[in-house]
Amino acid sequence: MRQFAIFVFISLAAVLGRAETPGEAVLRRWTELIGEHGFGEVLSAVMDDSTLEWPAVHSLAFPEAERDASLDAAYRELAGKLLEGMQDFELGLRNLSQDEFVSRAGAMLALRNRLATQRSYANLLLADVINRCVAVNVGARLVREPRVGSGLLEIQEQLAHYTISTDSLVALTMDELGLKAIPDALERSSTDFERLAALWNYLEPGVPVGWPGSQSFVDADTMMQSRNLLGLACRLVGTDTLIHTHLPSLVLYRERVQAAPRGASYREIKLALGERTPAPESLGTMPYGIRRAASAVSELEQEVESGKIWIRPAFTAEQILDWHNVRQ
Repeated sequence: MRQFAIFVFISLAAVLGRAETPGEAVLRRWTELIGEHGFGEVLSAVMDDSTLEWPAVHSLAFPEAERDASLDAAYRELAGKLLEGMQDFELGLRNLSQDEFVSRAGAMLALRNRLATQRSYANLLLADVINRCVAVNVGARLVREPRVGSGLLEIQEQLAHYTISTDSLVALTMDELGLKAIPDALERSSTDFERLAALWNYLEPGVPVGWPGSQSFVDADTMMQSRNLLGLACRLVGTDTLIHTHLPSLVLYRERVQAAPRGASYREIKLALGERTPAPESLGTMPYGIRRAASAVSELEQEVESGKIWIRPAFTAEQILDWHNVRQ
């Protein structure tokens, strides 16, 4: 990884032959940090240095006139290194004590917040991976662990502070495609769901809302290397549903039952929560048909017990294949 850092600096010095711009200075700081340290140390640096900003990083297909192509390419390379570090780091979260997990998850969410200050294609993708890494671990602990500490509930609340709206998805699409005016089909939509459906139809006609369409591989690695707007929207809707529907439903179950739902039948979960208790709303409650809190709890409990939940971060295409194999 150190070789990568040296390469970037030599390239900038040789090609530019001038003093650093502010953007290049920020790039140098991140290159040193990511190139010379592990992911855990990157998290520590973000926690310690509030001035360490991360800029908007766009896709490869972003309009040339609207970006600095060389800086974008360098940051995408660094983003790939962050993804590699995240994958190894997430594996280490699973067997930690609850208190240790809370500490590390809080640091990951601090990095997420830093990335999300500039909402762009690559930044939203990185933030989504972090959200999924933390959320699947929170979900697994809510399903399995007999004790739910206040720290774990605080992490769940911090996750819920992050929201993705239909308007933000439309704004990202316009930005990436270089559109100056909202397309008529999106402008005419009245409800939030209609607007989401119109966006899906605009990006790929005929694809049901919440599904990835023809570009079925929505792994982070592939999506960082090539633009897939529908795939990113699909990931974001799925993550929003996990954070704002599944996890709050699990917390409600734990509050009422004072026991883990591991192995509980759908009937038992429904009796505990109430047959008509609605599922907390998210971008995915209508597309995925999640109407009751009991359904949300049962779905996630089954994912945890099958091991399917660990595939949700979807770092690589191989993980997506594993997802389909588990479903079959």
